[in-house]
Formats: sequence, C-alpha cells, structure tokens
Amino acid sequence: MDFTTYQIPKEYTDKFKVTKKDERDFKKFWDNELKLLTETTKLSINDIEIIHKVIMDIFWEAKGMNKEKYTPNKFKKNIYVRS
Repeated sequence: MDFTTYQIPKEYTDKFKVTKKDERDFKKFWDNELKLLTETTKLSINDIEIIHKVIMDIFWEAKGMNKEKYTPNKFKKNIYVRS
C-alpha cells in the first residue's frame, strides 16, 4: 500500500476538519509502524493489506475520539466540518 494514494476515511472527513497536524501525525504513524509491519512480516500481500486497512481505520477513529474529548470547549466549534 502506498502512502501517496491513501485516502482518509469518509467517516472522518464528513465529521472533522482534516488539519495539517492530522496529516503529519498520520505520515509519522505510516513511516514508523506500517512500514515496519510490511518489512518485518512474512504474511502474504493480501494479509498485509487487510491489516493496514484495519490499523488505519482504527487510527482515524482514535484521532476523532481524541479531538472530541481533549479539545477545549472554546475551540470545539473549529474541529467540525460545517454543514
């Protein structure tokens, strides 16, 4: 799986603004964890793709939960996408 072709899940982008920090955090996560998984495992390509997808979905779900929980109230109106 290639980082440059990865799309942030629609469930996340529909609810939250995607900031440069979000992208930077994901890039760091991608470089550290997912590349390591790919390089050190003897799983098939299909298995690695499935694991990558699950881990990335969990990453964005946790990112959203953290935004809701830890953003101070006076800034909360800025984390959501306006409809």
